[in-house]
Amino acid sequence: MRRIIAALLIALTCSIGLGATHGAGAADPGAEADFTNRVNGLRASVGRAPLGTHPVLTAKAENWAAHMAATGCLCHSNLPDGVSVSWSKLGENIGRGPSVASLHAALVNSPLHYANMVDPSFTWIGVGVAYGSGGMYVAEVFMNGTAPVPTGPAWRGWDGLGGAISSAPASASWAPNRLDVFANSGGTLVHKFYLGAWSAWENLGAPPTGLTGGPTAVAWGPNRIDVFSTANDRSLQHKSWNGSSWSGWENLGGNLASAPSVTSWGPGRLDVFAAMPGGSLAHRAYDGSWSSWKSLGGAVVGDPAAVAWGVNRLDVFVRGTDNALWHRWYAGGWSGWEQLSGQLSESPSVVSWSPGRIDVFVRGTDLTLWHLWYAAGWSRWESLGGILTTAPGAVTWGVNRIDVFVRGLDAAAWHQWYT
Repeated sequence: MRRIIAALLIALTCSIGLGATHGAGAADPGAEADFTNRVNGLRASVGRAPLGTHPVLTAKAENWAAHMAATGCLCHSNLPDGVSVSWSKLGENIGRGPSVASLHAALVNSPLHYANMVDPSFTWIGVGVAYGSGGMYVAEVFMNGTAPVPTGPAWRGWDGLGGAISSAPASASWAPNRLDVFANSGGTLVHKFYLGAWSAWENLGAPPTGLTGGPTAVAWGPNRIDVFSTANDRSLQHKSWNGSSWSGWENLGGNLASAPSVTSWGPGRLDVFAAMPGGSLAHRAYDGSWSSWKSLGGAVVGDPAAVAWGVNRLDVFVRGTDNALWHRWYAGGWSGWEQLSGQLSESPSVVSWSPGRIDVFVRGTDLTLWHLWYAAGWSRWESLGGILTTAPGAVTWGVNRIDVFVRGLDAAAWHQWYT
């Protein structure tokens, strides 16, 4: 195959701001993720698929950024050097400047650098950032080539699922390799599923007053799905799949101030959470019949997210009025509220693949996807990139498997998975 090298012959220099606190040549994973997210945001704005982060390209870019920082040379690498996987096209942007924002803006405003960032033939990116006497040095390496070789559980690239959705997507799974995704599309419920391949989107209709906000879904056994949403009259609406057909809409009343969240700890058990007027969290359960709503207090912004990792165990997460993540759990009785920090710009989503394991996903203030997990203690926040226009939705169908769904800038559903 003919191989193309698209290195730019014009290096980019921004105005230099001194005083960076990083050591000379030190890599900066946070800044590298920021550059990647900005490139993918740019690509989404012009209808391009996002680039996956490739460890081979990241290693090459970091090495070259360190070389530029150490020598002060704003110069291109020999592009094939260090690219140990098969490729058909390579590209490279380099720059020097005071910050991620100023460097990225300058790259966007340079036609040749911009062309690399939005090139539809590229599928992978690696970014390196280092610091020297000239400030911040960046190398962005682009590739159309072989995917990374998995060495263990890891996040995979973004996959476009099409559609024209107007809410955060929701998802459920009743078995390994089975995924069901739901969303609001113009006031009606739409659905697609994965079973070896993705189906087309289907329209499941709406209650008489239409739907507002996003749906929530749970599967408590094979061929059983329960979907809940809020109608325009603020009532809780319910629709279910029994293995052969969808039920009609069931009006469960209420006066909800948010979209609901549903979870299940076993067959025939449903726990629904929602914000009420005034912002307090409320809960009702189904175990043969519906309980009344019970207030759990708090001050909720947006929609709650709930998960059950065992019988008589519930964990619920909300965005507080301080935009931080807050958590409350039930284990025979309700705990108080726990603040988990972070800065959210949308409602959270949560899954659990086993007892004692919880994974929370949010949209940050940078509009990208962030991940926090609990396994004998809370992790630090992890950036997963993308550009989200709503809250995320997540589901798990087994240990070391998570599927996350988001709405992109193109109003389509996008999918990233961990396995």
